[in-house]
Amino acid sequence: MGSLRGVVHAGVKGDTNAIILAFRLRPTQLRIGNHITRPPEDESSDPDYPELARIKNGVVTIETFNSVIK
Repeated sequence: MGSLRGVVHAGVKGDTNAIILAFRLRPTQLRIGNHITRPPEDESSDPDYPELARIKNGVVTIETFNSVIK
């Protein structure tokens, strides 16, 4: 597990249950199923914990990995 940069696509055939997990999630574009998002232009946080991207209530959501497994 490491840093993720560039374009990432999970759930190629429209699978919205797919997830993306990385220690440092820094994509230029993130896609899960048919949902596409880009990071905010002014985002400058650099967390020291793994992050998980998934579809939650129809929206791409990024969460701390620890909060998901509790």
